[in-house]
Amino acid sequence: MTPGSRARRLALALVFPLCVGMWACQPRPGTVRVATTTSVENSGLLAAILPAFERRSHMKVEILPVGSGQALGLLKRGDVAAGLTHDPAAEASALAAGIITSYRKIMF
Repeated sequence: MTPGSRARRLALALVFPLCVGMWACQPRPGTVRVATTTSVENSGLLAAILPAFERRSHMKVEILPVGSGQALGLLKRGDVAAGLTHDPAAEASALAAGIITSYRKIMF
C-alpha cells in the first residue's frame, strides 16, 4: 500500500462516519451538504475520497468551498450539515455557542 493510498483510506475512515451522522440533517433525501474551506477543496482530498464514500453510502455529497468564517456561518444558519474548517478559535466559540453540536478534529 502506498503512502498516498494509506492517507486516502484513513481520510475516508474519518470522513465516512461524519457524513453518515449528518445524513439525517439534510433537506433532500440522499444528499449531504458540507461546507469546507477552499484549501481543503483545493488539496484534492475530497475529490480522492468522496467517490468511494458516495458509492458505499448511496448518498451524494454536495461540497460548498468557502472560507472558515463563511463555513461556520452556513452551519449556524443550518444550510449545511457539517463543516471542515481550520480556525480553532472560531470553532471553539461556535462549539461553546451551540452552533457546532459535534466536533471532531480530523487533521492538524
